Amino acid sequence: MDVEVKEQNGCLFIAGDLTIYNANIFKECVAPQVRDSSRDINVDLGGVTALDTSGLQVLLMLRKHAQAAGHAMHVRNSSEAAREVFELCGLRSWLDESVAGGHS
Repeated sequence: MDVEVKEQNGCLFIAGDLTIYNANIFKECVAPQVRDSSRDINVDLGGVTALDTSGLQVLLMLRKHAQAAGHAMHVRNSSEAAREVFELCGLRSWLDESVAGGHS
């Protein structure tokens, strides 16, 4: 399954496989929106069916861009696939909580 990104009311809704096969597509879709944002970034991961380290790297890059602009990245509605990866990688704080500068 491909990855799909929709922006609605300041929230990025992500669906599909956020894996090595789609990470570059995902990055190209969302990086400009995050880089040019004038506010915190809200990311809804409820539709993510698979997440691997490549997808996680893109999410970390988004967080870094948000921090560089003085904003936070908020992860909402994490799917089971996303929750499993966050827990395995020690990113429990990402589970439907605000991820702001200095937290991991």
